[in-house]
Amino acid sequence: MGYPELTAEEAVELLSSEKPIGNVHLVATGILDMFMYVAFCAPGFRDFSKPVTMLIAHYFTWHLITDIVAYFIPQTRRCWYYPFRAIGAFQMVQVTVWFWWAGVDGTQKESIIRLVSAALVMIHSVVMVVIFGPKRLTQLHAFIDYAYVMFWKAPWLPGKFHIMPLPMGLATIFSGEMMYRLHYNYNISGLDAQLSSFQAGNGVTVLIKLWAFQILVKDWGKRCITGFLVFALFAAQWPLMPEAFTKAPIPVFHVAAEITFLTDFICSLYCFMKGTSTKVVITE
Repeated sequence: MGYPELTAEEAVELLSSEKPIGNVHLVATGILDMFMYVAFCAPGFRDFSKPVTMLIAHYFTWHLITDIVAYFIPQTRRCWYYPFRAIGAFQMVQVTVWFWWAGVDGTQKESIIRLVSAALVMIHSVVMVVIFGPKRLTQLHAFIDYAYVMFWKAPWLPGKFHIMPLPMGLATIFSGEMMYRLHYNYNISGLDAQLSSFQAGNGVTVLIKLWAFQILVKDWGKRCITGFLVFALFAAQWPLMPEAFTKAPIPVFHVAAEITFLTDFICSLYCFMKGTSTKVVITE
């Protein structure tokens, strides 16, 4: 590839932020994230006595669950969080505008709070990319090289299973309607168009993001933790809203995602127990 005789750790240096991301910026990121996810998912901002509310919140929690992985990425590499964060916040802005206009999700006050919180996150993310990157093609090339060797040099099955969110994400981009049909819409047709579109966008802002973040996490031990968290938090939604999956036009098949995340966790645990190194060599 493009960086002869580089170790994977050296290649990651090319992915690092152009200047150190200070703790003040990281604290600001956490506060804005918390504000947005409380506005979109917390009981005080949603009437969870309505079953459909849980379904709508379910789509936003996908972003929250996978964003947690970003906090396990070394601080020098965490600049890669912000492009995905900006796109995800834009998704939340446009879906909130649509739901407000259609009158299917919350009061006017709740919609305004959600719009403000998502807009602040989007603007902050763009500013962070401008200041810290990534914004150079060499950084993208380095990431591609790093991802390439992490796939081919890893142990045959366990190490290579980390690539699964990538094809899942690409498939979701082009099949948002089919993925949406893995959920019951509680006979509210006003949800269909926008949530199908939101689902397609999640191919980038959830699944491809998860693939990228797991690559950037430094070692198999932390990948075990992030893999378990992703699986457990996705699986926890089944007892909270079982009819959303069992009454879907394509019933129960949503479990394929949870099985994939469980398998990924098991593979990470195997690599950790075997002492597999994440330090591999990039050669031409």
